[in-house]
Amino acid sequence: MKTKKYLVTLLKYAITFFIISWIIHNYGWKEIVEKVSQAQIGWLIGGGFLFFLSIIFGARQWQIILKNKNILLPYGNALKIYYMGIFFNNFIFGMIAGDTFKV
Repeated sequence: MKTKKYLVTLLKYAITFFIISWIIHNYGWKEIVEKVSQAQIGWLIGGGFLFFLSIIFGARQWQIILKNKNILLPYGNALKIYYMGIFFNNFIFGMIAGDTFKV
């Protein structure tokens, strides 16, 4: 079982590395740094805060939905699953991968 967990973690790191490499390759490090440095810090902080809140409330919503179906899931687990679903929705083509993972 530990081997499977290790392989899953390794796969997560590999996917993350691949996505970051792909972004840097397609846009170039210089352009990425330039665009980020031009962003207004207030909007970045505000957007990050709202995104964080949407994750918190979305995970709670899923926990309530599951509870209504007699599936008890601790909030921490619901948050992890919800966050992974958001990751898959953002980075895997098809837009249903994250929802499939959550289900």
